[in-house]
Amino acid sequence: MLKNHLKPLNKLAVRTAALRLMERNYTTTMMEVRRLLRAQNYWAIECSINKWLEELAEEEDWYFVSDNYERNYFKNEVTANYYESMSQDEMDYFLAHIKFSAN
Repeated sequence: MLKNHLKPLNKLAVRTAALRLMERNYTTTMMEVRRLLRAQNYWAIECSINKWLEELAEEEDWYFVSDNYERNYFKNEVTANYYESMSQDEMDYFLAHIKFSAN
């Protein structure tokens, strides 16, 4: 699909996509938000999504855990703390078997 046939990206679309993913998967990342928005025919590019996710996290008190590659966003502190306290094996299991099982 050509760029001029895509819907312009906006903060509300990013918020809606992120919340939907956090409710379904407990957490989300920019890449997951981008994938969902693109499936909904938005002109979704990383820099815009990252900017709006950072603003939304501050405005709505979302929590995030950063690793060397990306941020995982959470709606509440309990889930973020649980995720952050996992061992690497537990985190790998969570990401492979729980988070993506709802997609």
